[in-house]
Amino acid sequence: MTAARRIIGLTAAIATIATFALLAPIWLHVWSKRPEPVYPVVASGDELVEIVRAVLAQSEFGDPPPPPIPPFFTSGRDPEYIKYADRPVVLLNRTIRQRDSESDDGWDFSYLLSRLYKHRLPLQWRREFIAGNRQSVTLTITPTTSIIVINADELKDISRLPGKWHENFYRRYPGTAGWVQFSNAVLSPSGDRALIHVFNGIGGIHPLVRFVVLKRQGEHWAVEHEYPWQDA
Repeated sequence: MTAARRIIGLTAAIATIATFALLAPIWLHVWSKRPEPVYPVVASGDELVEIVRAVLAQSEFGDPPPPPIPPFFTSGRDPEYIKYADRPVVLLNRTIRQRDSESDDGWDFSYLLSRLYKHRLPLQWRREFIAGNRQSVTLTITPTTSIIVINADELKDISRLPGKWHENFYRRYPGTAGWVQFSNAVLSPSGDRALIHVFNGIGGIHPLVRFVVLKRQGEHWAVEHEYPWQDA
């Protein structure tokens, strides 16, 4: 091998090492920022019922409290704010799922990935929540004096009636505090917390939407934090 060839070979080797040295930090950075695999732990049927009951058991469902029932049901009485502890709530029997397209009846949970939730909920848990809500499940919960369970399709039927949908709703379910629908609940990696999405339709306003974090206390669940969608 001539001296010229040795010089060319050495130059190529040095160039290769220098290129690797320059690109290695970039490759390592990209590798470290790759998304972790998503393996959502979705609450079982019994766990979901316990979580839903814990949310509904709050003395006041959110802030501000629900508005009064429509005036045509007050019979001349002074309207007053309804609290869930005071009026039964109409619960839809199926969970709402992640929307697949604009024409889908589901909900787009992708806004949960916004940086605005960065300091509220771990990113991996938010990603797991979305993955855990690709499918809707039936909520098997026994009706009580404070919970009226209806088929989720019934709300669609009411919305198709002539006139304002909320007036039609209260004609069918007078004296209630409106309707509520939940997502699936996704557990934290430690299993001691649950994240669930709640839709609350009351009066003639747009549904109140919120995320609720619950903490496991023995065999029961208790609400720990609420994050209204309006704050997102």
